Amino acid sequence: MRVAIALAATLCTLGCGRDDTTPASVAQPGTAAESSSLHSAPPDWSAKRALGTGTGANPFGAPAAAPNRRALAQPLAPSASAIVPPPPFAYVGKVVRGRILYAVMARDDRVFLVRASDTLDAYRVLSVSENEVLLAGGDTGDTYTIPFSPKSGTSAALPLSAVPGVDDASLEVSAPSQVSVGEEFTLTISLDSGVNAVLETGRVEVRYDSRVLQIPGQSTSSGVARLDVAGAYAGHPMPATLQFRVVAATPTTTEIRVVPTSIADTEGRDVGVNTPQPHKLTIVRAAAPRG
Repeated sequence: MRVAIALAATLCTLGCGRDDTTPASVAQPGTAAESSSLHSAPPDWSAKRALGTGTGANPFGAPAAAPNRRALAQPLAPSASAIVPPPPFAYVGKVVRGRILYAVMARDDRVFLVRASDTLDAYRVLSVSENEVLLAGGDTGDTYTIPFSPKSGTSAALPLSAVPGVDDASLEVSAPSQVSVGEEFTLTISLDSGVNAVLETGRVEVRYDSRVLQIPGQSTSSGVARLDVAGAYAGHPMPATLQFRVVAATPTTTEIRVVPTSIADTEGRDVGVNTPQPHKLTIVRAAAPRG
């Protein structure tokens, strides 16, 4: 019993003798020092702390540099401006005017009459033949062949009035380029109606130098002869001829001009007609007779 009382007294002495002053440098949990430390932390401290370190990001400093990776080369897609579509035209018809072949080109419900060296929208007509039309792109210079295909055209009729010059008739002059002094020769004038149905009236004047040429049977000459070449229709030119004799005594050169004066269709409407180039004629000395 005494032993128990002594032990209790010893424990009481130890508890009562403990120094209650706590050093200021030791912060106890829940004290004001801990509270001050928490309030001085950055506002996003908790969010940054939650970030893992395995992502390569630095939550408390400057962001880490991105890994230096070489981008894989990607194939470049062709530029849309470099792709030129084929010409949207069909070669559906042909028109012959004199010696010139025209192509009737169709696009949707529109038609165009073109020949070599003409332009067709953004394209240049390089050549027109019986079987094909050759076009060149205005920007690229690429060439395109449009084959003749009358069944691939349009249902629209050829609007003659909408195409300038399409109803013009054509005059052709044919004669020798060289004749001798005292020789006779024939001048042929051919009137082609183009795409007109029939030319009712076709009058032309033939102008020449009466000191060099004369028309046989005429006692005097003013240097002008008038011819009728009416009756031509599409595809069937109407020719007329005129006989000349060389009256110049010495070699020389001269010209014969054919000028249209009145060209009209069956309804009396005037029809435009080209004026051909003057026909150049060389007069040479007559060959000596063979002995």
